[in-house]
Amino acid sequence: MIDKDRVFIWPLYFDINRSRSEGRRIPRSLAINNPTAEKIAIALKKLGYKTEVISSKNHPSDWFNYRGLVIIPKMQVRISKSKLLKEVAKVLKELYDS
Repeated sequence: MIDKDRVFIWPLYFDINRSRSEGRRIPRSLAINNPTAEKIAIALKKLGYKTEVISSKNHPSDWFNYRGLVIIPKMQVRISKSKLLKEVAKVLKELYDS
């Protein structure tokens, strides 16, 4: 069932060790090592978003790594998901440059 009222952000989207076909959704130049839902939530809060972190979830294609999931109410997001991910990635890169 698709939930259209929320935006789901998986740490897999920001992992520098993943290729695009393996789930990374941002340019490698903006990716970081060991992204977690908590790090992403901190970056989103810096951008002014209210988040919900579920640490016991894992991405279906990455079912063996429990890195969590970040959920944002869709009403807060006024830009496309790809633009949102790039904004988050820039803040993550500043906070956790590795």
